[in-house]
Amino acid sequence: MLSTAGLVLGIVALSVVWFVVLWLAICYGVARAAGWGRLRQLYETGPFEGPTSTSAGYVGASRYRGRALIVGASPAGLYLNVSALFRVGTSPVLIPWHDVTVSAPSRGPIPLVTFELASARTSLRVPESAASKLLEWQRGATYEAPIRHEWLSEAMDARIRKFEPVFAEVYRRTHEEWLDGFQRDVDPEPEVAIWEAIASAYQTFTGKHSLSLDAKREALGLLLVRTGGNQQQTLARARLQHLSRSDAEELLRLYSAAPQP
Repeated sequence: MLSTAGLVLGIVALSVVWFVVLWLAICYGVARAAGWGRLRQLYETGPFEGPTSTSAGYVGASRYRGRALIVGASPAGLYLNVSALFRVGTSPVLIPWHDVTVSAPSRGPIPLVTFELASARTSLRVPESAASKLLEWQRGATYEAPIRHEWLSEAMDARIRKFEPVFAEVYRRTHEEWLDGFQRDVDPEPEVAIWEAIASAYQTFTGKHSLSLDAKREALGLLLVRTGGNQQQTLARARLQHLSRSDAEELLRLYSAAPQP
């Protein structure tokens, strides 16, 4: 017969096993509701070299409390992971910016900013303070930056108008929205020059190839990443879905400007 001590240890062991199994099941259910399966399929990545922070927030229908979410950003894309305790059914992912749509903050006691991830059929929602960090880490973001230049010169305005139509199909912005972005930059001149270089490469490439809209968006996304790194770094980070490797190499060769930090 089992001793009282043995019976107690057996009950404790079974309780621990039951708790672990229950916790794994809960984490798997949370991950499934969040859409992690699709995220992993499309964007699974390795170690992330950019800045990260922890945050509460929502992925899809799942709420992560405290500091359960690990979010980061770089020119390559939006990084998303969860703390080790919740990692069942998840993997770190890096979503290219051309697959991300950022919405204005919601109304309420804690405004949330939504990063819509349409290709994965899910979204990330984090407090405005966390979103501000992410968009600061994305090169060239102007989220909540103050207007630093009340007006731009006529010459610069003309340069901006010249490249606006190049992106009309894949990056729809009014002339006023373009101006607003540059007016928030510390120094608009190098930013305008970067967009001119992007426009030149993009227009040359799309003029030579018959591309779908998704392929054009991917091309623009690659060029945006290229502005912050060299060709080899950009290709190493790329997860091509609509362009071939040779197409991507040809596109990036057309961009001649030096990488900007």
